[in-house]
Amino acid sequence: WASDYAWARYGVKNVNTTMAWQILLKSVYSCEDGFKDHCDSVVVKRPSIKKTQRHWYNPEDVLSAWDYFVSASDALGLIDSFRYDLVDITRQALQEKAYMYYQNLMEVYKTGDLTKFRDAAETFQQTLTDMERILATHQNFLLGPWIEDAKALGTNDQERSLYEFNARNQITLWGPDGEIADYANKQWSGLVADYYGERWALMI
Repeated sequence: WASDYAWARYGVKNVNTTMAWQILLKSVYSCEDGFKDHCDSVVVKRPSIKKTQRHWYNPEDVLSAWDYFVSASDALGLIDSFRYDLVDITRQALQEKAYMYYQNLMEVYKTGDLTKFRDAAETFQQTLTDMERILATHQNFLLGPWIEDAKALGTNDQERSLYEFNARNQITLWGPDGEIADYANKQWSGLVADYYGERWALMI
């Protein structure tokens, strides 16, 4: 049914999107082992030299599906539902790449080679920059509307300030003292560059 789903979602038949969704159906959308914490991403978790990123699927499947989406972009690039999915699968692919680059960064760190470490750090950070840029191309992956919608509920400056604080706090610290930091993390343009990226830059 993946082929029918892609047809219904985009309104047109395309062999590349069919192949992509078939791969995703058998990988990312096939979690049958009780796996928990489905957003265990090195991008959005607090920086550490001992990060792990667990999977219930093969990350290479995401990269393969991404290739098929990119191949379909010339034909379907003006269809908003496709553009949303293209941004989303690119975000996920870059998340997989970021973990691969993080692992390399930590291996280089252990060697004590400063020049190689700087090169590896640049590659890792560039991946976050690339993620920020692709997220900024679609309105559903922007931090701004989340903040502005919260402020719009206020009836005066004090309320608007409070609601903005709460909106920012929920997706970062979740509590005045970071009780469950990153619990409601979002891979949105604005957060990736100015929050997650900055945290990694401070550590590296």
